[in-house]
Amino acid sequence: MNLFIITGTSSGLGLELAQQILDDDANNYVLGISRRRAITHTRYTHVRLDLCNLNAVMDLEFPITGKEDAVYLINNAGWLGEVAPMGSGLLDHDAIHESFNINLVAPTILINQFISQVKDLHCRRVIVNISSGAGKYPIKSWSTYCASKAGLDMLTRVVNEEHPEIETYAIAPGIVDTPMQKVIREAKPEYFPDHQRFVGYFENGDLRPAEEVARQIVDLLKSPSLIAEKVFSLRDIEKSS
Repeated sequence: MNLFIITGTSSGLGLELAQQILDDDANNYVLGISRRRAITHTRYTHVRLDLCNLNAVMDLEFPITGKEDAVYLINNAGWLGEVAPMGSGLLDHDAIHESFNINLVAPTILINQFISQVKDLHCRRVIVNISSGAGKYPIKSWSTYCASKAGLDMLTRVVNEEHPEIETYAIAPGIVDTPMQKVIREAKPEYFPDHQRFVGYFENGDLRPAEEVARQIVDLLKSPSLIAEKVFSLRDIEKSS
């Protein structure tokens, strides 16, 4: 059996990934980690967990038996954080803390735990970190999101150096039609200079459906020879195909 451990399965890309993985192969099992359950399936197990609760994250041990054909950890959960400039008085210190916990600290803990459990196994072992173009290009009023996603990219590179036997990728999915995009469009324009650009993505139909992006990721995981880089954007794959 193939075990997929996915964070953020209650909505958006994480929900689509979990559903498509379950539909793709009867040998696939999903352990979903999120604050609420959105999937009911005989091969789905849910762990109700808030990634801001680092004590609970540190206590989590994955149900890996060593008999799996493949084990995957997909760090999908993410939070945009408060959309406001640094030093404006609008960026709450607690929100800064929460943003880094969800986007970087919790994934780091989960990766550390995952590697400790799978490093001696002889099956296929894969880590996928859902990153963002915001980790490469600065966007005003997205300081914590940009910085935490950049950190996730570098973490991916370090894990590849330390554990080349474990496939580890950071994938920027592009502009996807998820609840986060709705939050972006609802941000106050006076605090977010790029507001109209993101509204335009929606109005012009430029947002990719989450199910389409999830299918592309699932297909790439089945054919890793198509992946040239460990840290990449799905747009790069499309340009080269």
